[in-house]
Amino acid sequence: MNNSNLLFTSASVCTYDTELGRPTKSAMGVEGFQYPSLWIGATGSVDVIMADGTEVSFTAVPAGTHLPIRVSQVKTASGVAAASIICMY
Repeated sequence: MNNSNLLFTSASVCTYDTELGRPTKSAMGVEGFQYPSLWIGATGSVDVIMADGTEVSFTAVPAGTHLPIRVSQVKTASGVAAASIICMY
């Protein structure tokens, strides 16, 4: 396995605005861009749109979890503090 595939050069906070009922701009990604990994900093559930367009809900994700999943959008975060999801790319 080539470990260079596991290195990330940038990251941004992925948040969901509960008052507006939608993801913030940083969580929506750039059209056609996909985040290859998420770091979850607080326990909770995270709803995402995967790279292939499938909507998935990850429930009871423990704090400090690294999700090596390719997502095009973080939709919602239930129980996860707004600044606790980091999209790495």
